[in-house]
Amino acid sequence: MDVSPTHADDSLEPTTRRSVTTEDFSLKAQFDNLAARCAELPSIRLDLPVAHWAVGSDRRLPYGLLDRTVRQISTASYESLLATPGVGRKKFASLLMLLQRALESSEVPTGGAANPPIESIEFQQDAFAPESVSQVIWAEWQETVQRHRLESEPLGRLAPSLQMLPTVIWSKPLGDYLRFTIDELRSLKTHGDKRVTAVLQVFHLVHSLLGNSNRSSRVLAQLTPAFVPPVEQWIYGVLSNEHLPSPQDLRQNLLLPLLNQIERDAGETVHRLAAGRLGVEAFPEGVRDQSLELGVTRARIYQLLETCGDVMQVRWPAGRWMFKLLIQRVQMHSSQPELIEMLESLQWLLYPTRRAHAAAEAAIA
Repeated sequence: MDVSPTHADDSLEPTTRRSVTTEDFSLKAQFDNLAARCAELPSIRLDLPVAHWAVGSDRRLPYGLLDRTVRQISTASYESLLATPGVGRKKFASLLMLLQRALESSEVPTGGAANPPIESIEFQQDAFAPESVSQVIWAEWQETVQRHRLESEPLGRLAPSLQMLPTVIWSKPLGDYLRFTIDELRSLKTHGDKRVTAVLQVFHLVHSLLGNSNRSSRVLAQLTPAFVPPVEQWIYGVLSNEHLPSPQDLRQNLLLPLLNQIERDAGETVHRLAAGRLGVEAFPEGVRDQSLELGVTRARIYQLLETCGDVMQVRWPAGRWMFKLLIQRVQMHSSQPELIEMLESLQWLLYPTRRAHAAAEAAIA
């Protein structure tokens, strides 16, 4: 029997789309205007994915549409784009923002679209159909994993989104699947169609990125979630710089990119709770208020918030160590309580300690 992810509270998500509102008329009018203007863009810009104009501080990005090109977006209908799973009106507004950037950008790409990051690879039906994966194809994907020595990499680290994986296999290493033929994989008692598809998607992704490259004795290929390198680079810069960042700088370069990843991997509900606890858009919210707002127990709120730590443990385990170094430096050299409080709150959320868990249990009781 297939085990579905437990990190999202499906009962809290809307199951049907709301009726047409004045917001729809406004969004459609903006979209139609931008789409008409996109027709005047040069072909090389039209053929870039809209993800090309996304930055780390962007929030509520329409991930289901990021790997479509500007041409595909601008020639589609408003209704079909809004019907994309996971794309609501707020995320559609972010799509309009990306189209606006594409129109206003003075950049003229010269080399075509770059290879997309892990998060934006689209598994096209003609390129990836799980039921059509033969033993020959599967053996080729397995060989790519072995050749680049990725046997120890957990499935969750490389998946485009953790929402596609049951939580029980987030930390399962790729090497565990190298001993199975494709028929044996599909017949595993603990793996239903959904779980088998998720495993095949990860192997397909690895092969798509590394299948045509040879392993080097001097250079090691390492696959990393796309949000990690810019965040780590920013932290290294802070650690080596005499001047500490401002709260706004920390918000833009650390807090918001990490919350965006939480939204992608844990869903809208967990993201909303995390942002509320951190006071991203208003004053920090208490667990009691959040439980009343969602109509669930405080224990359920803590359970959902713990998903943030589960996500980071598989996506960016080194972040725990980097947070520790960053907080130590800020505590030693900063007199800004807002900066210290923001970092400690983010650490509590993403890399909770046993002490924090004990405090949470006491609060529940």
